Amino acid sequence: MSNGIYKYQVSYGKRFTSGLLEGCLYDDFLKFTDWKTADDFRKLCESGHEFVPFAGSNYKAEYSILEAI
Repeated sequence: MSNGIYKYQVSYGKRFTSGLLEGCLYDDFLKFTDWKTADDFRKLCESGHEFVPFAGSNYKAEYSILEAI
C-alpha cells in the first residue's frame, strides 16, 4: 500500500536510438514510493530494454542508480 510519499529515486541516462536526438545522452530520473517498483525499473534499464514513448524518440538506458531520498 502506498502513502504517496516518494522514498526512492532511479537516476538514469537516456541514450536516444532514433529521431533528431539519436546518439545523444540525457540524464533523467524517476521517483517511486516503494523499493520494489524502483528496483524493477532499475532492472528494466539494465536489461538493455529499448523504451518506446508515445511521443518522442526511442531510447535505451546507459546507466541506472537506485537511491533512497
